[in-house]
Amino acid sequence: MGNTTKTIAVIIMASLTGAALAQDGQRLAGASVVDHSGITNLPCFIKLNASQQMRTENFVDWAVYALNVPATSTFKSYETFSDELGYTHTRYKQYMNGYPVEATQIISHIKEGKVVMLNGDYYQNFSSVSAASMTEQSALQLALKKVNAKKYAWENKNLEAHERMATNTPDFTFYPKGELVYVHKKNTGYSAENMRLAYKFNIFAEVPLYRSNVFVDAATGEILDEQSLICTANVIGTAVTKYSGTVTMTCDNASGPFRLRETGRGNGIQTYNLQNGTSTGSAVDFTNGSSNWNVSGVDQAAADAHWGAEMTYDYYKNVHNRNSIDNAGYMLRSYVHYSNNYVNAFWNGSYMSYGDGDGTQYDIMTALDICGHEITHGLVSNTAGLGGGEAGALNEAFADIFGTSIEAYARPSQNDWIMAKDIGIGGAQIRDLANEHNSGEGAGPNCYLESGYWDAVNQEVHINSGPAGHWYYLLTVGGTGTSGCGNNYNVVGLTMAKSEKIAFRGLTVYFTSNTTYANARSFTIQAATDLYGNCSQELASTTNAWFAVNVGAAYTGGVPAASFAVTGSTQSCTAPLTVTFTNTSSGATSYNWTFGDGGTSTTASPAHTYTAPGVYNVQLVATGTCSANSKDTMLQNNIIVVNGPPTAASPSVPACGPQSYVLNGSGPGSLTWYNASGQVGTGSAYTTPVLTVTTTYSVTSSIMVAGSATLAGAPTNTATLGAGSFLAISNNHYLVFDVVSAFTLKSVDIYVQSTTSTTAVSIEDAGGTVLYSLTPTLSVTGKNTIPLNWHLPLGTGYKIKATGTNGLFRNSAGANYPIAVGSVANITANDVMGTAPTYYYWFYNWVYASDVPCPSSPTIVTAVIQNCTGIASYGKENIEVYPNPAHNNLFINAPHNITSVTVIDMIGKTILSHQPQNETSVSLDVSTLPAGVYFVKVVAGDSYKLMKVIKE
Repeated sequence: MGNTTKTIAVIIMASLTGAALAQDGQRLAGASVVDHSGITNLPCFIKLNASQQMRTENFVDWAVYALNVPATSTFKSYETFSDELGYTHTRYKQYMNGYPVEATQIISHIKEGKVVMLNGDYYQNFSSVSAASMTEQSALQLALKKVNAKKYAWENKNLEAHERMATNTPDFTFYPKGELVYVHKKNTGYSAENMRLAYKFNIFAEVPLYRSNVFVDAATGEILDEQSLICTANVIGTAVTKYSGTVTMTCDNASGPFRLRETGRGNGIQTYNLQNGTSTGSAVDFTNGSSNWNVSGVDQAAADAHWGAEMTYDYYKNVHNRNSIDNAGYMLRSYVHYSNNYVNAFWNGSYMSYGDGDGTQYDIMTALDICGHEITHGLVSNTAGLGGGEAGALNEAFADIFGTSIEAYARPSQNDWIMAKDIGIGGAQIRDLANEHNSGEGAGPNCYLESGYWDAVNQEVHINSGPAGHWYYLLTVGGTGTSGCGNNYNVVGLTMAKSEKIAFRGLTVYFTSNTTYANARSFTIQAATDLYGNCSQELASTTNAWFAVNVGAAYTGGVPAASFAVTGSTQSCTAPLTVTFTNTSSGATSYNWTFGDGGTSTTASPAHTYTAPGVYNVQLVATGTCSANSKDTMLQNNIIVVNGPPTAASPSVPACGPQSYVLNGSGPGSLTWYNASGQVGTGSAYTTPVLTVTTTYSVTSSIMVAGSATLAGAPTNTATLGAGSFLAISNNHYLVFDVVSAFTLKSVDIYVQSTTSTTAVSIEDAGGTVLYSLTPTLSVTGKNTIPLNWHLPLGTGYKIKATGTNGLFRNSAGANYPIAVGSVANITANDVMGTAPTYYYWFYNWVYASDVPCPSSPTIVTAVIQNCTGIASYGKENIEVYPNPAHNNLFINAPHNITSVTVIDMIGKTILSHQPQNETSVSLDVSTLPAGVYFVKVVAGDSYKLMKVIKE
């Protein structure tokens, strides 16, 4: 009977859960739920489609509804920050009946003023208690009874006095102040009865060392949870100055000797001596007579800790643009010589403490990677707030990740993947990210749930951190093989410069207090997407590295095909011209357009206005569903033509005497040159005859644009060619034609057997690319005129095709190819020419409009001729040309190097040309020239001479 009752209870719970999830799905209809919480099974990572994206001011109202939280619950923002990718992120805390809800954090991610994603932890089910029935003092006594310490921090007045001095907070006290919050009872299922109103106390004890948040049920006095604020290294790292030589370090001497304090980084960095005590009340400054801290013995560790904090600050500032662990300059305090023979270092929620080691396995505990590890726990508490269980394992893993990264940043020639290698005595170490099985504190797992290594019973966070640490190692250096969980993996390493960016963005932008390994995978994949794109190697490597450590599947993705067509005219006589681009890509999720004039767009099918004359190339890059090769590009060259006056400059140097000019121009269309008498030439270059007077020319650009006058060609109707019948269009026959003069196909006639025929009409180019396509409305049985307005440029091998499910009329006799379409095209074949050359398919009475020329306004070009008699020269230099008349040789002398000598006949043709090299005197052989009159042009330096010479 008992078993039956239990079964019924499970069925009821499953039904309620299913109903809740169904309701959640309805409220999130249209959004993409990427991941679910491992605690509540509620959606914890949601991407909004374009229609759901909203402005920030509307987010809370939307979230209360869409996340299906109680009417007495809401979300309040407490932090907003922006990043270098253009996103703004706002963190929200959930409140119930006006009280904050522990372990909740919703993050909205805003791009271009709209919320595009959200992720985080929240609760839907709460107890009915909305007010405390127990006093704060009574609850505190129950909390202190639970802790049962011998000595508490507030009982040490020296400790409190030191804290007031260090933090510049005159009224500071460690005495616990209760805060009413809602909290989930530890180690219980997700239900309303386990979400309680409680007093939260931060209790700090000296003996034994203890600092935790303790939660006391505000109605019953039950201890619901305690959350430790002390994060340890689980055995330690390296003393940088001891093992890395001399380092640059900042100290002060504000009150006498030099102290290990500085104010240049954030709100300061301070390092104190605990003198082997455990209370900061007994802490004193380390001092030195000069700023050169050549300290020997155990106090050398003080420089290690101080420099380690400086390098950690610099790393987060210079690599990730973060101002200390809270992004507001948080003071970094370190306390060295904690206790006696203490083999650990820890972050207690406010500052770092370092033991001296035991001298047997570990030396002084202030290694650089351990400094970075401990301070990173502070970063975590100020961002993700990772809690216990898998979240706690990730907290330790990411402290290892950034401890290693900080070591690589500060001393790149000596960094490694081993935590505590430098201070280990006799090879002792803590964790090896390259192979967690080598970890000194008990072999850890390289992959998630790895048999024999994963701690499923106690969920010990230092052990279960292994897979995330190993993920980072593989992401950075790469690797292939078979994991301990049986996954055959291949990871392309990214280098630490990229992997640290992905890890940092995942942690600080997306992680929340209940983030699991599965969530971490989703969030770092999103971070890689943000940083490097949907189809990047970085995204592939991030995914494959998680697969290697048994979290999620290997990377897969599709390859898109980029394609687009233009709706309307692509040519215009004048600017502006607005062109609509129709995106016909497949397998793509995002698009990037460049229009050739500097304009861009990410709209799927944009419209773009060209405001200046020119010939423009248009490119579309289609991005697919995230594979290393899932980008495709379509480039159409010279697709847009906007006519306008061509560019053509007048010659910069006027000629002296008769001269022929080459006039150059460029423009969107064909260039035509004119003088006062009319057209004189075409093309980009025009050579004038020999000019004796200044002459003005003009040049215009002309393009062909769609005309408005219409004509008809091809068979007029079904009776034009002879016999025929209806044929099932599923056979997909077509006609082949060449365009000999560009035109717009205005319409065609088709004859249908039924108005229910499903007919698609299309035109393909010779390569099979569909240029145009439509499905027309069929109004009557028999002839239907199909409006098209499709522009066709010069080309061969076009196909006009019909597809569908019912009958179209075709002629089976009388066709004689080629068949002219007026003066613009020739229908050359059908698709069965080898067996039935007389067939003519589908399309009759082609109505077209020929392209017509569209000239621009003219650009004026002036060829300047200055009259010369005898010898004319420009410049101050004397250039000699003799004899005149000449017989066999012509001699030229100049005060500067002669760069060119040119002999021109009377019609402007160049007869001889010589380019001397570093010569001021030239002898030019003219013996082969016929007798007559010539012009000789000499250029030397900034001068030139043009003179008439007679050859005898």
